[in-house]
Amino acid sequence: MRINGIRLFNQLDISTKNQIISKLGIGDTIRVQVVDKTSQSLILRLPDGTFINASSMVELNVNLGDFLDLSVNQKTDTQIFVEIVKEDGTKDLKGDEIKSKLQSIDIPVDSKSIEIAKEMIKKDIPLTKENFQKISQFIKQHQQISPEKVTFMSANEIPVNDKNIVQLEQIVQHKALVGERLNQLVEQLNKITEQVVKQSLHSEAEHENKTNQNNMLRQDTGNEQKSTVVNRENSQVPQTNINQEVASQLKNINLKLNGQNQNVHLLEQSEDEQVLSNEKKVPNEINGLKEIKSLNALVKSLFKVIDRTRADGLPQEIQADKVLRELTETLSTIKGEIESLNSDEKQGILESIQDIEDSLHFMEQLNKDTSFVQIPVNINGNNTTVELYVLKDGNKKKKIDPSNATIFLSLFTINLGRIESLVNIRGKSIECTFRSEDEEILTFIKKNSMPLYHLLDAQGYKLTNVMVQPITKSQQANITNVEQIKKQVDKKYSFDTRV
Repeated sequence: MRINGIRLFNQLDISTKNQIISKLGIGDTIRVQVVDKTSQSLILRLPDGTFINASSMVELNVNLGDFLDLSVNQKTDTQIFVEIVKEDGTKDLKGDEIKSKLQSIDIPVDSKSIEIAKEMIKKDIPLTKENFQKISQFIKQHQQISPEKVTFMSANEIPVNDKNIVQLEQIVQHKALVGERLNQLVEQLNKITEQVVKQSLHSEAEHENKTNQNNMLRQDTGNEQKSTVVNRENSQVPQTNINQEVASQLKNINLKLNGQNQNVHLLEQSEDEQVLSNEKKVPNEINGLKEIKSLNALVKSLFKVIDRTRADGLPQEIQADKVLRELTETLSTIKGEIESLNSDEKQGILESIQDIEDSLHFMEQLNKDTSFVQIPVNINGNNTTVELYVLKDGNKKKKIDPSNATIFLSLFTINLGRIESLVNIRGKSIECTFRSEDEEILTFIKKNSMPLYHLLDAQGYKLTNVMVQPITKSQQANITNVEQIKKQVDKKYSFDTRV
């Protein structure tokens, strides 16, 4: 349900003396910034920070600070000819133009219809009567969802239903992330471990208690055999007296756990204290404890450890389809094992796994026409989630060029809170825009960008620019609006820091 904007071209003539320009081939694109202009020439800043001159046969309708995407259509030994790729004015329709368009397709004009039309235009949905009525019907059926989100789902061919609406809302609000849910699953498995340990210790204590009571009763019976006639009432040992004797003796009983003699004062410790002090001493074989611990380790292994010494293999590890497949397969294995357990926590764990599987299924639907994934990661020993979204160009090509892409990252950290990043990759040059609600954090990032420069340099990339932007309530980025956020960043901000 898409439409690609008709392209208008302005041709530029550029010398190939610049190293980056000389490597471009026909069909390649490069993103540049206008730093100076006359009516028929431009001075452009390339991704590596160098400058080039470009001339044109026609007057150029561009402004200082604009970012342009140039596409190479011809090349000689000394020159390349590029076209300034611009979408037609569809996305910049003014209010009056939108009203006229609605009237032309027999749609009543009001604030609601204008809002829907604007969102359809932003999402590249053709503004036809049929499409408009379909979007409007979805909104009437699901009044809790905004036109922005309905058009997003429609543009990505995701069925608009209550289940998918819940999943999208969670992604938009950065809630119930995969990493958080996996942490919850680990806690639930820990509770089963705790139950097994308590049950094992309780059984051991009951067995020891019963054995000692029997020994004491035998001893009392032997002493009383000296009398030939025993009064029935006096021969019974009061239960309270037995318990007092047992309590006295149990204080010095040595219990064997894992082959080691441990002096456990059963009556002086609470049950929780016994669990904490003896959990590691309970054999794994008891009541399936070994299997539960294996499942726990399996869940923890789903968190990708972010380690700069392993950065070479990271791009392969965070591929969206690979991450989703690994999560789905592992959760299926865990579910099969959990279903065979006899535990009070069983149902809760199965429900948690189902919630994660629902999220993964939604992401799989989303990835049919885009690239978005939540990646559970471990940073400095802390588990969290990275949200990764690869922005596509106006053609909405399904195949992503890793050397010519813009990536949106959202990450919650222990010390810095939520950090958002827009990473613009052009060949081996990288520009980064960092976003945070805290101005102090942005200042810190600007002053400490050199480690990032060296890290990228070690991987063969050059960090050419670092920009920062405060996050306001109206500019909170999510998967439904990040492309508009990017355009605002490109338009408003020049390079704050040269690296």
